This record gives sequence, structure tokens and C-alpha cells, in this order.
Amino acid sequence: MNNLSSLISCALIWILFFWFWRDYRLNRFRQTLFELRDDLFDLARSGKIDYSHPAYVMLRNTINGTIQFGHKFGILDFIALAVAAPKNQLEVTSLRKELDEACSELDQSTKEAIQAIYDKMHIRVIEQVVLTSFILSSATALFAGLILMNSVKKALLRQMYRLIHKPRLASVLAQFDRAALMRGSPI
Repeated sequence: MNNLSSLISCALIWILFFWFWRDYRLNRFRQTLFELRDDLFDLARSGKIDYSHPAYVMLRNTINGTIQFGHKFGILDFIALAVAAPKNQLEVTSLRKELDEACSELDQSTKEAIQAIYDKMHIRVIEQVVLTSFILSSATALFAGLILMNSVKKALLRQMYRLIHKPRLASVLAQFDRAALMRGSPI
């Protein structure tokens, strides 16, 4: 009976993760990319960059491609690209260079806004890869849980430290200390 309940629990976790969670993450991923594209559009609408400017077109097309095909990019693809990349190629990607060159004639605030949208897009892609990988999302949840538990423990210890200095509790603890000292002393 215990094995059956374990099997059912594992099946439910599998269904939740690979059906509901992945669908939710895909929709969330696309929605955040639509929001980034809207931010880019708002930048053009405000007149800070022209709709036909190379930086605008390049970033808009990159975001559109990420919306269309980003869900197909998983942890195995990420690893394969990392392994396939030449070891001595530590320079910035060519698309980033092209984007920086296209932004060179823009004012500093617009340039920073374009680069921020580009960086946020990459953060969303990495987030999508991590949170749709069963192993990586489990490790992330475990790590976050450990950090949360450590934070709660520290907060509780701070509160206890404050409590032990209150007169009533300090008196009780002093009596405990005296009893422990007497009990621990050699006879």
C-alpha cells in the first residue's frame, strides 16, 4: 500500500510539473517578452528612437524570434551551445556588438534603455531554462528553501537573544544555570 501511494504521488508530481507547470511557465515567459516588446515600442512611440532605426528593428526581431522559438530552448540546448562554443571566445556576442554599434548614435538614456531591454530578455530566457528543467527547478527550490530557513532561523535567534535579557526570563535562566552548574560539578 505504501508503494502504491508513493507511485501515485510521483505520478501526480510528474503531471503537475510536465503538464501544468510547463504550460504556465511558457505562458508567463511569452507574456514577459510581450511586455519587453511593449517597452521597446513605448520607447519608439515617445520619439526617443525611430521605428526604422537599426537598433529598434534588431531588438524587436530578436524579441519576436524569442517569443516564437524560445520555448524550444532547454537545458540540453544550453549545455550543447556552451560545449560547442570555442574555449577562447570570451568576447561579447556578435549580436550584442551589432546592437551596441547601432546604438552608438543614440543619446545615453535611450542606449541604456535598449540595452536594459536586451539584458532583461536574456534574463527571461535563462529563467525559462532553469524553471522548466525538472532538475534545475528542484535544485532552485531546495536552495531557496534553505536560504529561507536560514533567514527564519537568524530572525528567531535575534528574537530569542532579546528575550533572554528580559528580567523575568533572565531570572529563570539564572536558576537553570545554577542547577546545571551544581549538576555538572564533580562530587
